[in-house]
Amino acid sequence: MNQRLVFSRLIGIGLLGISHGIGAITLLDANDFHYDVSEHGSLRHGTQQAYADMYRLRVNQVSYQGQINSLSPDGREIRTSDYTIPNTALRVQRRIYVPKYGEFARYSELIYNDSDQAQTVSVEIFGELGANHPQILRQTEQFLVTQNHSQAPVLMHYHSQVNHPVQASVELQGNQLRWHYRDISIPPRSQRRVVYFVAQLPRLSAADEFVAQLLESPTALFENIGLAAYPELLNFNPALPTPSQHFENAIFLTPDESPRRGELTENDPHSHRRAATPAHFYAFHLNAGETVGIQATAYFDPYLYLFADQTGQTLLAGNDNAHNNTTAAFLHFTAPQEGTYYLEVTSHRRRQLGEYGLSITRNPANQAPLVHPFRVTPYPLQTPVTATFTDFSRDPEGQIAERCWRFGDGSPWQCTAENTIEYNYTRPGQFVVSLRVRDDQGELALHSEVVEVAAQPQETDIILPINDRVTGELSPADGVSQTRTSAFADRYLIANPVPGQELVITLRSQQFDSYLYLYDALMRRIRENNDGGGEFDAQIRYLPTDDRPLFIEVTSAQDSVQGMYQLELNQVTDNTPVPIVLEIAVNPQDPQQVTFVGRVPLAFAGQFYTWNLGDNSLPINTAQPIVVHRYHKAGLYEVSLNARNAKGQTVNQRRTFLISDTGQLNVEAKFTVSPQFGERPLRSFFTNQSQALQSGLGDELHYLWHFGDGEVSTQRNPIHTYQREGSYPVVLEVYSPLTQHSVAVSMPIVAFDRNTPEVPIVGMARERPQVLMAGFDPMLLDVLDTHVRIFALVRTGATPIQSVRLLANEGDFHLFLSPVATYDNGLQRFEGIYTFPRGQWQAATMGDFFGVEKNQFRVQAQDQSGQFHAYPNLEIGQYPRLMRPAAALHVEPSTHVALRRAFPQVLAAGFDPILLDRHASQLTVVALVRAGIAPLDSVVLTQVEGDVRVALRQQEVLPNGDIVYRADYTYPAGSLPAGTVSHFFGTSKGQFNLVATDQAGQVHRYPHIVVGNFLLQ
Repeated sequence: MNQRLVFSRLIGIGLLGISHGIGAITLLDANDFHYDVSEHGSLRHGTQQAYADMYRLRVNQVSYQGQINSLSPDGREIRTSDYTIPNTALRVQRRIYVPKYGEFARYSELIYNDSDQAQTVSVEIFGELGANHPQILRQTEQFLVTQNHSQAPVLMHYHSQVNHPVQASVELQGNQLRWHYRDISIPPRSQRRVVYFVAQLPRLSAADEFVAQLLESPTALFENIGLAAYPELLNFNPALPTPSQHFENAIFLTPDESPRRGELTENDPHSHRRAATPAHFYAFHLNAGETVGIQATAYFDPYLYLFADQTGQTLLAGNDNAHNNTTAAFLHFTAPQEGTYYLEVTSHRRRQLGEYGLSITRNPANQAPLVHPFRVTPYPLQTPVTATFTDFSRDPEGQIAERCWRFGDGSPWQCTAENTIEYNYTRPGQFVVSLRVRDDQGELALHSEVVEVAAQPQETDIILPINDRVTGELSPADGVSQTRTSAFADRYLIANPVPGQELVITLRSQQFDSYLYLYDALMRRIRENNDGGGEFDAQIRYLPTDDRPLFIEVTSAQDSVQGMYQLELNQVTDNTPVPIVLEIAVNPQDPQQVTFVGRVPLAFAGQFYTWNLGDNSLPINTAQPIVVHRYHKAGLYEVSLNARNAKGQTVNQRRTFLISDTGQLNVEAKFTVSPQFGERPLRSFFTNQSQALQSGLGDELHYLWHFGDGEVSTQRNPIHTYQREGSYPVVLEVYSPLTQHSVAVSMPIVAFDRNTPEVPIVGMARERPQVLMAGFDPMLLDVLDTHVRIFALVRTGATPIQSVRLLANEGDFHLFLSPVATYDNGLQRFEGIYTFPRGQWQAATMGDFFGVEKNQFRVQAQDQSGQFHAYPNLEIGQYPRLMRPAAALHVEPSTHVALRRAFPQVLAAGFDPILLDRHASQLTVVALVRAGIAPLDSVVLTQVEGDVRVALRQQEVLPNGDIVYRADYTYPAGSLPAGTVSHFFGTSKGQFNLVATDQAGQVHRYPHIVVGNFLLQ
């Protein structure tokens, strides 16, 4: 397949994303700006804190009090409940619509007069912007353009149409914005609508373009309101479509004939409904009660309109989506009476034209139900709490027969026919709640959202004031660490952190090696530190992003240790010392060649580093705090680092290191476990057989156990209990502080539950298994790391999975991947751990790991019947959908938040499906992304030395916090030739990268595996 031919047309293709915030339903526009709509219809925060509960509503000086009641069938309009203004006959309802490709939100305030007398009302829109003193960039009688700061989105508030008799007065004081429509008359027993447009835009020029578009008042801006409602609009007069003459020469089609091919060009007549947009016109005959499926597929985003009359005045249906995750247009229509029906094929965007395919099929196959975001109340959630979930899903062809919920805390599925359900949360956390809906013909659809439940501060929590110092003691009377259940710990509370004000937390003790953990309001571990303060002191620097509480856990580096300590909490100022920790990695093949790493806080923003290596060699200057050096003889050497930033500030650190001339690793990592397999709860006993290979060093070894379920231990021979079923890759890291050698070893532990049912497959299953994506965790390897996880996401076919292996294309290397998670859509995660000595990998960037060349690797999944598929092969051929795939073995996913680097990471990428039927009309690129310390800003598919740039949209959040992104590309059905694409992702010209960028401007490109200075955050 010609990649350039297919993917050069991906530019601009994307989907409206929908996600959920607690107490709000969030719609994403074409630029991925967030419109997080609260229960009352206001925008809670927007993107980058653009708003602070903006666009609230008052009618006759009474604030609207309602709740989100439903979503429109396409899931793009939020509809709130009726609210009756006290002591009046007035009812109010709000509708907030974000179009698929629009860069705005349209508010409609519906006011009903149930009395027999005309009513005069005043309507106020008010709220706060996200900055205390926003800047006014543009202002006219019709609109206001503001910006909170130079890096924030430009905000458009367009409240009235030019030359319209109904205008609003506007007032902005500080961050308080208000506009007021006065003396609006509502006739008796009727309704009227106040409409206005708001937008978050990337730049001021985009706001000017939006104003120009509104001045035209095209029909598309008022899409889904309906022509019958146009007279109800009080402050806008949208253009009415004129009677069409194009259907007089329409091409007549017969249902079930071969798909029709066409091409929209600039020379075609314009759409009856979409201004200045080319269209083609068709007609077909149906008998009364006859049902057809009408589908348009194209390289662009097609749009279908179906009319009952030849003039196009009676619209029966319109659609630009077959379902939530596609740009193909699909109509499911049953004729109310015998007659001729008229069809218009056009484009959702006037500038996107080209070839398309059109088919009309009698008695179409049942489509999956449309699953939409659900509402969660109350807001905010704080333990213990009873949460109410309300579903807005629908089935266009029938009814929702069953709704099954999983609440993300390990509890089993709960199924009901009702659209509401209650659930009790007893512990804090970030939970991925899944809703699986089944229609009356058995089709399934799945939707997942993140629900946040904050921790309730405990009576035993000690409030730690900022710029204060306390003295404490670790003892057996204390509680234990949330992360290390064998370590004594005290917990402190930072009650009201100030967003943007960096904090420094320092723990000192003369009696034990200090260790700090920092947790957020959801009790997620966000930072940890052992020796950031130097010697046995621990120190964490953290920049709060909101004012929610933070929790500090004081403990020791070794389990079950007690003693006195001092804890300090201070604000970071220009005079705050900048801590630098110097660390070393020894080349296991050449112990006198070492890598030094300087752990410099990101906030310092160092740009230039000077190293003195202590052996009379010349200083070395580097752009990053990392250097490789070879010593000519063994001995003790004092190493110093001087770091400078753009402000001219400098910081220094020095440390003495022992350089050995030992020609082999002096540490061996080894352990046994019993039992290794069993029914949960599985209590496993670990026996450490690690040793120093030189005498006299045994007592110096330090141990760190990772049990695979998020918990760790520093004991020599720990005991650990696995409460939930799963496959857990246990890693033992062994470190010699004397020689700085570190090695790791891994072994899987399996805990099962005989009573757990298998998980049904929701997705495009084939006869064969499919390795949809594969990658590394992490993709950013630290030079001191001793292991990496290689994983794959696999969809079962007709037969259960037998094995998943990483295979070298040349040689006999292989690594078995074990099942470690089954997600709620039936997708299985297989994982293997590759261990290596500390210092084996020097700083470098590697790519092209997966492929079909001799020096590359593949991940192969084989089922019990011998059928297999190997990643990264995208195969196009005869691969029809498997209607009844084998269910997946249930393995409970870990809910512990994955450890992060400072930078974002694209952990894996691929396709869904990766076995693509040649008669299909859609290809989906998928990526698994992990944020760094800053929120993600974008994930984009780009071509190496090419012009392709496609934005991926967030699809779902996995239980560990990783995010699945996708971009859907449609094309005329059957237009892709059969074949195999094995070099789609890569670093060579013409291949493709996935680029993740966060809000701090930090970037990672898949498939780049980068080794460098990447300390865990």
